[in-house]
Amino acid sequence: MEEYGHVIDYVSFQFYAYDRLSVSQFVSHFKKQASKYAGGQILASFISGGDGGLMPNDRFFEACSELKRQGILGGIFVWCADESKEQAFEYEKKAQDFLA
Repeated sequence: MEEYGHVIDYVSFQFYAYDRLSVSQFVSHFKKQASKYAGGQILASFISGGDGGLMPNDRFFEACSELKRQGILGGIFVWCADESKEQAFEYEKKAQDFLA
């Protein structure tokens, strides 16, 4: 993977595939993945209809604030639109506001 960092712009790593995470665990996993794609931007991600990783209603945006403060947040990826639609895309809108 490291040899492709110069040709990969954005990486949507599935942080929601992990068991439930704390903010510090999320940040740690994020940094580990970012080190594999030097030059690429890692997208913080959550799943809108599940309970893996760090959920948007459970300090996800706190973790994003820390990553943004450190200058390493490349953006936010949400899985999946079908489930988000039922929630009127609440967290997508919050992510857009956060990134603006």
